[in-house]
Amino acid sequence: MKYRLLISLIYLLFFSNFTLAEDLNCNQFEKLSAKYIECNAKKLKSETNNKVVEGKKKFDNSLLKEKLIKFKNSENLMDFLKKK
Repeated sequence: MKYRLLISLIYLLFFSNFTLAEDLNCNQFEKLSAKYIECNAKKLKSETNNKVVEGKKKFDNSLLKEKLIKFKNSENLMDFLKKK
């Protein structure tokens, strides 16, 4: 019983620290300092990268990608409008 409790506590400690380390807290710096601006820039960059990755996944799974590829491969408008 003691071992299960000990293992579960260790498990909780290891996985709770990772979630706390990911969030950047820029409020610890003064608002007009260079470190505050740098911190906000890093935060914005990471959020933007995550949104771009999500957008690419959505685009890859959409029908718009297939239509765009078909449009690029067609030589003229009639080839594009032909149904298969």
